[in-house]
Amino acid sequence: MTEMKADGAANVALGRFESAAGEALGDEEMQLRGAGRQVGGHVQEAAGVVKATLEEVAEQASAAFSLASDAYRRISDSAQGIARRVDPFVDERPYLALSLAAAGGLFVGLLIAGRGPKVIYVKPRT
Repeated sequence: MTEMKADGAANVALGRFESAAGEALGDEEMQLRGAGRQVGGHVQEAAGVVKATLEEVAEQASAAFSLASDAYRRISDSAQGIARRVDPFVDERPYLALSLAAAGGLFVGLLIAGRGPKVIYVKPRT
């Protein structure tokens, strides 16, 4: 239980006591102060719950960001390693590298495009 929620619960309890005391004494002002304190306590409890939830979400977001940052670092290191191995090949044989890149792009394009569904239009007989 967070501090805000505990304070809210205490205010609700005090408000109930104050309301009951006002009712027993016939003091309407005391009853209204007690009811107001109860409402304020409920609001404070709700704020405590929201605060706790937001803190939990922030912790989860921080953990997710840390995981994403580590993954990015690993992928970046891997890509830089590949680039270090490929650069000498491209420098030595630029036309062959360009041909291989074009063939790879065409292959990937064909894989992505696929054939798709064939649509056959049938003309009705007259």
